[in-house]
Amino acid sequence: MKRFYHPLTLYDLERLAEKRLATDYWDVVAGGVGDEITIRRNREAFDAIAIRPRLLTDVSSRDLSTVALGHRISFPVMVPPAGTQVWAHPDGDVATARACSAHRTVMTLRAGAGKTVAEVRKATTGPLWYGVKHYPDEVTEHLIGRAVEAGVDAICITIAGPGMGDREPDVRGFSPSHDAPIQSYVGKWADLADRPDLAEMMENLDGVSYPPLDGKRLEWLKGLTGLPLIVKEVMTGEDALRAVDHGADAVVVSNHGGRTFDGMQASIEVLPEIVAAVGDRAEVYLDSRAPRHRRAQGAGARRPRGDGRPAGLLGAGDRRRGRRAHHAPDSQVRVRQGDGDVRLHERRRHRRAAGRAAGPVTEMVRRGAWRSR
Repeated sequence: MKRFYHPLTLYDLERLAEKRLATDYWDVVAGGVGDEITIRRNREAFDAIAIRPRLLTDVSSRDLSTVALGHRISFPVMVPPAGTQVWAHPDGDVATARACSAHRTVMTLRAGAGKTVAEVRKATTGPLWYGVKHYPDEVTEHLIGRAVEAGVDAICITIAGPGMGDREPDVRGFSPSHDAPIQSYVGKWADLADRPDLAEMMENLDGVSYPPLDGKRLEWLKGLTGLPLIVKEVMTGEDALRAVDHGADAVVVSNHGGRTFDGMQASIEVLPEIVAAVGDRAEVYLDSRAPRHRRAQGAGARRPRGDGRPAGLLGAGDRRRGRRAHHAPDSQVRVRQGDGDVRLHERRRHRRAAGRAAGPVTEMVRRGAWRSR
């Protein structure tokens, strides 16, 4: 009898996704721009950080929950805006939102997704943030209006771009798998379905025909809603301060996983600089992959986020609408915490219950964020 393969880590999901996804789409999910120096640097910088374990502490009472922009979440990992999820699975962003709701954390929907913000809002009872980029004003106003009408809790703007380096799969002529929903590629903007004029505008943008992006634009964007504003892809203390001075409630330290510019510093390398610059004026998040969050938190991140790739991977390995890769409801979390050190363990505990095995357990603690009670 064929043995069921249950992915334990994101690396397992990557291997599974590479086998199941169309080659052209896998290149988009896994690749970066240029020579992919930034991708390698991200990994190497994290791997170079050693963990100093402190073991002699009572962990009989533990709490991994934290607060992100006023919302209590069960653990300090959130889902960032990630596009093209419907190319990985028909449920796309809706499936990811269900998983976030089940595990009580933040879901961020990217504008331009194959699912509408109203559909995703119905799929989650937890916090929903809406991610935009630097679009023409009429597009931004329309999308933000739809998001506010649906009841999102915050707006997240990605400030890098609009131009970016060449990605070899794009240059060679990427096209989605024939199984992908056609509306996710031709138009791609589910929330612009009622505005074909704006959808056509986005499809025909040349990468330079955008209004300037500066502090005043951040103030304008926040003024459209009055909701909390998160500024993503901040890589210097100067930009972090500028964002906060113009209304940002949180900043995301991110080099977009090496998908916009090549040769940048690793996000984890600049994190301490940005935390020091911002101080207590705003929350600081790190764009990264889940297995590395323990190091990110030790370096000062208040709430790490995923880098977007896992959302694409989940569709390849999930047959229960986004939940299998996250499922570990009956597992015990063991936290060892000293005077500010971080330790993470990953272990697998199988238990037969209703004919299924429990998933992996990721045990994590951030410096100073949780105390044994």
